[in-house]
Amino acid sequence: MLKLKKLQILGFKSFCDRTELKFHGDGVAAIIGPNGCGKSNIADAISWVLGEQSAKTLRGSRMEDVIFAGTRDRKPTGMAEVSLTLIDPEIYAGFDANAPTEIDIQDEMPGGTKEEGAPSLSRRPLAGHNPATGF
Repeated sequence: MLKLKKLQILGFKSFCDRTELKFHGDGVAAIIGPNGCGKSNIADAISWVLGEQSAKTLRGSRMEDVIFAGTRDRKPTGMAEVSLTLIDPEIYAGFDANAPTEIDIQDEMPGGTKEEGAPSLSRRPLAGHNPATGF
């Protein structure tokens, strides 16, 4: 059975900065945090990268709502990218089910870090994509 190892988010909803969430356990039991910190956006990012095309399901009125729209202090990103890494723990020896979960907000996505036996799934449409196809 594949296990969720890593979720990378950039420009998706409230995640304007490159954000990497690493999951070292057997799965996600809960996402906790104060109101407005983006907990639901993590679940939406996972649904979106797996192919969800309904804006309503992603808690928006149109698909452009998944792209960070900007704030008073930050410009809109103009695009959203979500990457999901799954591993087979029987093949990937570096997987430690007892290690704590960590969240790391980074300036840049790490390059060349694809582990052997760790398929990645990414979705990155540009702003103004075709709503009929979701891209």
